[in-house]
This record gives sequence, C-alpha cells and structure tokens, in this order.
Amino acid sequence: MLGSSERLNVPLLSRLIPDGIKPGTILVVEFDPESHWFAVAATIAAHYVQDGFKVAYVAMARPREDVRTDLAQLGLYPRTNRPAYS
Repeated sequence: MLGSSERLNVPLLSRLIPDGIKPGTILVVEFDPESHWFAVAATIAAHYVQDGFKVAYVAMARPREDVRTDLAQLGLYPRTNRPAYS
C-alpha cells in the first residue's frame, strides 16, 4: 500500500501528470467516443490491480458486461456482488 505522500506513475499519462497520481485521486476523463479510451482505462486498471492496488472502475457509458469482458481479457475476473439494474 502506498503512503499518502507517494504517487503512482501512469506511463501513458506521464506527460500530463509528470509527478504521478496520489492514492485516492479520482480521474475524470472526457473522450471522443471513437477513441480507444475504454481499452486504455481497462488496461491501466488491470495493471494496478495486478500490482496489488485497489481500483474503482466506474463506467457509465458502457454496459457492465462489456467492462467485465474487457477486464477478463486482461486476466481479471471482477466479483459479481450486485444485481444488474435495468
């Protein structure tokens, strides 16, 4: 677990955030729907989970199953502990 003064380095974002990201930071990203952001976000989240960190992945523009499928392709299998909402 990182201390409050330590920061996570996200290589893809290092030009925008050269000092890294403090634990507990929330990133909100506005993106072009035709971009590859969904794949990038899933890849960043998967790598941090695989390194032992906790990640909250909130996706409002995609179905839950699409997110789970993307994460599964990266070796993560999120728990299903909530009913699906219609």
